[in-house]
Amino acid sequence: MINENYTTNYEVACAILDKLENGGGSTGGGVIYPKIIRFDENTDLTEIDLSSIGSDNITTFTDMFNGCTNLTKITGVNHFQNLNKCTGFTRVFRKTHSLIDDGGLHSSPFTKMTVSVQYAFEECGLPSIDISRWRINFAGDLGYMFDKARAVNINISNQDFSNATTLSHTAFRNCANLEEVKCENTIFPAVN
Repeated sequence: MINENYTTNYEVACAILDKLENGGGSTGGGVIYPKIIRFDENTDLTEIDLSSIGSDNITTFTDMFNGCTNLTKITGVNHFQNLNKCTGFTRVFRKTHSLIDDGGLHSSPFTKMTVSVQYAFEECGLPSIDISRWRINFAGDLGYMFDKARAVNINISNQDFSNATTLSHTAFRNCANLEEVKCENTIFPAVN
Protein backbone atom coordinates (compact mmCIF):
# COMPACT_ATOMS: atom_id res chain seq x y z
CA MET A 1 0.00 0.00 0.00
CA ILE A 2 1.43 3.38 -0.98
CA ASN A 3 -0.96 5.77 0.71
CA GLU A 4 -4.57 5.67 1.83
CA ASN A 5 -5.15 9.42 1.93
CA TYR A 6 -5.07 10.61 -1.69
CA THR A 7 -7.80 13.22 -2.05
CA THR A 8 -6.97 14.98 -5.32
CA ASN A 9 -6.47 13.89 -8.90
CA TYR A 10 -2.96 15.27 -8.79
CA GLU A 11 -1.97 13.06 -5.84
CA VAL A 12 -3.46 9.97 -7.47
CA ALA A 13 -1.80 10.73 -10.81
CA CYS A 14 1.58 11.23 -9.13
CA ALA A 15 1.26 7.94 -7.26
CA ILE A 16 0.34 6.07 -10.44
CA LEU A 17 3.24 7.65 -12.36
CA ASP A 18 5.62 6.85 -9.51
CA LYS A 19 4.41 3.26 -9.58
CA LEU A 20 4.96 2.95 -13.33
CA GLU A 21 8.29 4.78 -13.49
CA ASN A 22 9.87 2.99 -10.53
CA GLY A 23 8.85 -0.55 -11.33
CA GLY A 24 6.04 -0.73 -8.83
CA GLY A 25 6.34 2.41 -6.78
CA SER A 26 8.03 3.20 -3.52
CA THR A 27 6.64 0.14 -1.78
CA GLY A 28 7.80 -2.24 -4.50
CA GLY A 29 4.47 -2.93 -6.12
CA GLY A 30 1.88 -1.97 -3.51
CA VAL A 31 -1.69 -1.07 -4.29
CA ILE A 32 -2.81 2.58 -4.34
CA TYR A 33 -5.91 3.31 -2.21
CA PRO A 34 -7.34 6.66 -3.38
CA LYS A 35 -10.56 8.26 -2.17
CA ILE A 36 -11.41 9.57 -5.63
CA ILE A 37 -10.25 8.73 -9.13
CA ARG A 38 -10.88 11.10 -12.00
CA PHE A 39 -9.61 11.01 -15.54
CA ASP A 40 -12.39 13.32 -16.78
CA GLU A 41 -11.91 15.19 -20.06
CA ASN A 42 -8.73 13.21 -20.84
CA THR A 43 -9.14 12.74 -24.58
CA ASP A 44 -5.69 11.11 -24.90
CA LEU A 45 -6.76 8.15 -22.77
CA THR A 46 -7.56 5.12 -24.96
CA GLU A 47 -7.02 2.18 -22.57
CA ILE A 48 -6.45 2.00 -18.83
CA ASP A 49 -5.59 -0.76 -16.37
CA LEU A 50 -6.92 -0.11 -12.83
CA SER A 51 -5.47 -3.27 -11.26
CA SER A 52 -3.07 -1.24 -9.07
CA ILE A 53 -5.93 0.78 -7.56
CA GLY A 54 -7.70 -0.58 -4.48
CA SER A 55 -11.41 0.18 -4.13
CA ASP A 56 -11.65 0.08 -0.32
CA ASN A 57 -11.43 3.86 0.22
CA ILE A 58 -13.14 5.16 -2.92
CA THR A 59 -15.88 7.59 -1.87
CA THR A 60 -17.11 8.56 -5.33
CA PHE A 61 -16.93 7.48 -8.94
CA THR A 62 -18.48 10.77 -10.07
CA ASP A 63 -16.86 12.11 -13.26
CA MET A 64 -14.38 9.22 -13.29
CA PHE A 65 -14.27 8.95 -17.10
CA ASN A 66 -16.55 11.87 -18.04
CA GLY A 67 -15.48 13.22 -21.42
CA CYS A 68 -12.85 10.55 -22.14
CA THR A 69 -14.11 10.42 -25.71
CA ASN A 70 -11.38 8.11 -27.04
CA LEU A 71 -11.38 5.60 -24.17
CA THR A 72 -12.09 2.13 -25.59
CA LYS A 73 -11.12 -0.32 -22.86
CA ILE A 74 -10.83 -0.50 -19.06
CA THR A 75 -9.19 -3.49 -17.39
CA GLY A 76 -8.26 -4.53 -13.87
CA VAL A 77 -11.57 -3.79 -12.12
CA ASN A 78 -12.52 -7.37 -11.28
CA HIS A 79 -11.04 -6.87 -7.80
CA PHE A 80 -13.32 -3.88 -7.05
CA GLN A 81 -15.40 -5.65 -4.40
CA ASN A 82 -15.49 -3.42 -1.32
CA LEU A 83 -17.36 -0.37 -2.61
CA ASN A 84 -19.36 0.38 0.56
CA LYS A 85 -17.84 3.88 0.96
CA CYS A 86 -18.83 4.95 -2.55
CA THR A 87 -21.72 7.43 -2.57
CA GLY A 88 -21.70 8.80 -6.11
CA PHE A 89 -21.97 7.50 -9.66
CA THR A 90 -22.91 10.69 -11.50
CA ARG A 91 -21.46 11.21 -15.01
CA VAL A 92 -19.07 8.24 -14.64
CA PHE A 93 -19.26 7.11 -18.27
CA ARG A 94 -20.69 10.35 -19.72
CA LYS A 95 -19.36 11.08 -23.21
CA THR A 96 -17.28 7.90 -23.46
CA HIS A 97 -18.37 7.47 -27.07
CA SER A 98 -15.66 4.94 -27.97
CA LEU A 99 -15.96 2.71 -24.89
CA ILE A 100 -16.68 -0.90 -25.83
CA ASP A 101 -15.27 -2.74 -22.78
CA ASP A 102 -15.17 -1.39 -19.21
CA GLY A 103 -14.04 -4.68 -17.69
CA GLY A 104 -17.36 -4.97 -15.84
CA LEU A 105 -17.00 -1.76 -13.81
CA HIS A 106 -20.57 -0.72 -14.63
CA SER A 107 -21.89 -4.00 -13.24
CA SER A 108 -19.75 -4.09 -10.06
CA PRO A 109 -21.70 -4.91 -6.87
CA PHE A 110 -22.20 -1.39 -5.54
CA THR A 111 -23.78 -1.57 -2.09
CA LYS A 112 -23.88 1.97 -0.64
CA MET A 113 -26.52 4.64 -1.09
CA THR A 114 -25.90 6.66 -4.23
CA VAL A 115 -27.22 10.21 -4.06
CA SER A 116 -27.51 10.52 -7.81
CA VAL A 117 -26.68 8.56 -10.90
CA GLN A 118 -27.78 11.37 -13.17
CA TYR A 119 -26.02 11.31 -16.56
CA ALA A 120 -24.10 8.15 -15.48
CA PHE A 121 -24.18 6.54 -18.93
CA GLU A 122 -25.09 9.53 -21.11
CA GLU A 123 -23.48 9.17 -24.55
CA CYS A 124 -21.73 5.97 -23.40
CA GLY A 125 -20.51 3.61 -26.10
CA LEU A 126 -20.92 0.35 -24.15
CA PRO A 127 -22.89 -2.11 -26.30
CA SER A 128 -24.71 -3.47 -23.24
CA ILE A 129 -25.31 -2.02 -19.77
CA ASP A 130 -26.28 -4.21 -16.82
CA ILE A 131 -26.74 -2.70 -13.33
CA SER A 132 -28.78 -5.63 -11.98
CA ARG A 133 -26.06 -6.46 -9.39
CA TRP A 134 -26.20 -3.01 -7.79
CA ARG A 135 -27.61 -3.02 -4.25
CA ILE A 136 -28.00 0.68 -3.58
CA ASN A 137 -30.70 3.08 -2.55
CA PHE A 138 -31.40 5.39 -5.47
CA ALA A 139 -32.30 8.54 -3.56
CA GLY A 140 -31.46 11.19 -6.11
CA ASP A 141 -32.14 12.22 -9.67
CA LEU A 142 -32.06 9.52 -12.34
CA GLY A 143 -32.68 11.95 -15.19
CA TYR A 144 -30.62 11.41 -18.33
CA MET A 145 -29.09 8.27 -16.79
CA PHE A 146 -28.87 6.48 -20.17
CA ASP A 147 -29.51 9.46 -22.48
CA LYS A 148 -27.93 8.89 -25.92
CA ALA A 149 -26.29 5.66 -24.74
CA ARG A 150 -25.35 3.36 -27.61
CA ALA A 151 -26.36 0.18 -25.76
CA VAL A 152 -28.62 -2.34 -27.46
CA ASN A 153 -29.61 -3.90 -24.12
CA ILE A 154 -29.99 -2.25 -20.72
CA ASN A 155 -30.72 -4.30 -17.60
CA ILE A 156 -32.10 -2.43 -14.55
CA SER A 157 -33.55 -5.55 -12.91
CA ASN A 158 -33.64 -5.98 -9.12
CA GLN A 159 -33.40 -2.23 -8.45
CA ASP A 160 -35.44 -0.17 -6.02
CA PHE A 161 -36.11 3.25 -7.52
CA SER A 162 -38.92 4.05 -5.06
CA ASN A 163 -36.89 6.79 -3.32
CA ALA A 164 -35.60 8.39 -6.52
CA THR A 165 -36.60 12.04 -6.83
CA THR A 166 -36.87 11.83 -10.61
CA LEU A 167 -37.19 8.91 -13.00
CA SER A 168 -38.55 10.51 -16.15
CA HIS A 169 -38.62 9.86 -19.88
CA THR A 170 -35.17 11.47 -20.10
CA ALA A 171 -33.60 8.39 -18.48
CA PHE A 172 -33.72 6.55 -21.83
CA ARG A 173 -33.98 9.53 -24.17
CA ASN A 174 -32.33 9.34 -27.60
CA CYS A 175 -31.12 5.73 -27.21
CA ALA A 176 -31.15 5.04 -30.95
CA ASN A 177 -29.78 1.47 -30.69
CA LEU A 178 -31.86 0.37 -27.70
CA GLU A 179 -33.85 -2.80 -28.35
CA GLU A 180 -34.53 -4.11 -24.84
CA VAL A 181 -34.78 -2.83 -21.27
CA LYS A 182 -34.97 -5.57 -18.65
CA CYS A 183 -36.65 -4.55 -15.40
CA GLU A 184 -37.55 -7.77 -13.61
CA ASN A 185 -38.24 -7.24 -9.88
CA THR A 186 -37.66 -3.50 -10.27
CA ILE A 187 -39.58 -1.12 -8.00
CA PHE A 188 -40.44 2.22 -9.57
CA PRO A 189 -41.46 5.48 -7.85
CA ALA A 190 -45.16 5.99 -7.18
CA VAL A 191 -45.09 9.27 -9.12
CA ASN A 192 -43.11 10.69 -12.06
